[in-house]
Amino acid sequence: MLEIKISFSSDRNRTGLLSLLTSSGNLLLGPFSVCGRANDFAASEHGNPFRSPLLPYGDTPIGEYRVRGIVHTGFGSVFDAGKYGRAGMIVLEPASGQAMLATQYDRHVLLIHGGTPEPKSGLLYATNGSVRMYDDDLRDLITKVRAELSVKCDIEVTSISARSTRVTLDPQYDEGDPPPIATELMSGGAKHIVCATSQTSGVRHRYRVLQQVRGFAQLSGYSMRMLWGVTSGVSYCRHEDLFEDIPGVEIENISEEELRNISGQVRAGRVLHKWETLHALAPRETPVDRFFAWDCEIAETLGKRIPLPAAPLIAKLCPLLQAQADDYGRQIGVHDRLGIRVRVTEAANDHRQPHRIKSELDATLAALYMIPSRVPVFIATDSEYVQQCLTAHFEDFRVVPKQFEQQEATGRYIHRIDKEALCMFLVEVDCLCSCRQIINIGGFLNDSQIYSNVIREPYRETLPCDLRAPISSGWPAKAFLRRALSEGQRMTLWAYSRDIH
Repeated sequence: MLEIKISFSSDRNRTGLLSLLTSSGNLLLGPFSVCGRANDFAASEHGNPFRSPLLPYGDTPIGEYRVRGIVHTGFGSVFDAGKYGRAGMIVLEPASGQAMLATQYDRHVLLIHGGTPEPKSGLLYATNGSVRMYDDDLRDLITKVRAELSVKCDIEVTSISARSTRVTLDPQYDEGDPPPIATELMSGGAKHIVCATSQTSGVRHRYRVLQQVRGFAQLSGYSMRMLWGVTSGVSYCRHEDLFEDIPGVEIENISEEELRNISGQVRAGRVLHKWETLHALAPRETPVDRFFAWDCEIAETLGKRIPLPAAPLIAKLCPLLQAQADDYGRQIGVHDRLGIRVRVTEAANDHRQPHRIKSELDATLAALYMIPSRVPVFIATDSEYVQQCLTAHFEDFRVVPKQFEQQEATGRYIHRIDKEALCMFLVEVDCLCSCRQIINIGGFLNDSQIYSNVIREPYRETLPCDLRAPISSGWPAKAFLRRALSEGQRMTLWAYSRDIH
């Protein structure tokens, strides 16, 4: 761990010295001249005429701090180069001593920055309580600090240095105290996680990441924010368009371009978010106080760090969609139906089946055809072919009305970037979770809450009690085959032909 060591004279009219030390105390950079004096004019105007370090607009408080982040200044930022310099600024958070006492009076953030109204003068001007240094010196310091995961800062009062010079006052200077960046940076608390997922990730993927990261955050004392990419993965919908707020998680919607930019920063190991530079956690690293968690691998790593599996996170629909789901569920009597979910994955390398391959679709259907046609069902699928085959088989079926607009070699499918289709999918999910029994092929959002209702092949639970003999042989299978053929339904029964014959 590196340490920024700042020494001031008891006379704040004179500059102090800043040095960067290694963990063993060796000098790495510096010493550099710094100013830790407040501006009399601003201090008096804000009720602190004696510049008390404990009060707003007072001199820089001594004590221990930790580095919270690096903030961009000058061109392209909201921080004027004349006030803050062009090299960036280091944000410090109080940890102990006078610095911690000052937090009781809202001095929650201290800045190390550059800037001067007259650059050619070569003078260091007073601030409103932050530490000011020359831009070139600060640029070297930031280069070293940015590469470290953890840096502390110790500010003390010592005897006057031989290199000390007079501090210059600027009657016009008023940066604010706390500075304008404080509200943004301190909203998450000292320990904070920001997470995000890839652009193409869907709602189920995102909520599984949220579940793992939130579980770690809750048990480890972190606050948490998720950057919700308004991308093709969620049909360009904001989180609040689909779901209710998640307790303990701040959701921030960001654009596809912003998410793409963050993805590139993750590869470099650092993510700039809300003016703070966060370390992008790697799979085998120990979490620091404030870090960025990217997608599934890191989420699973965090989930393994807690003693028990993270509690399932149930995605609750926004009021509008929930009302639609409740209304439709009542109309179709969903509680008395068998729910059948067939998710056909579009990704060729997805471990889930079925893929958009005819033989896999037919094999999936063959097993479902063994369920008696008189069983009332609710069908939820993204394949028009699967839906047509199942609605032809079952006498009493219900489906949520939707359009299959993506044409593939094996039929038409729900288009993944169709907003209306995504909303209908969420209504389907709610209805599925309300069914008395559920066949879950391929998975769906919130499937963790219905494990006890899930039935698996050969789906004997759907048969009347007197017909629950193995259905791969004997009368039930033969009778089913005769009825299926007589009805002329499109069924693929090759998987059972040897047993039946």
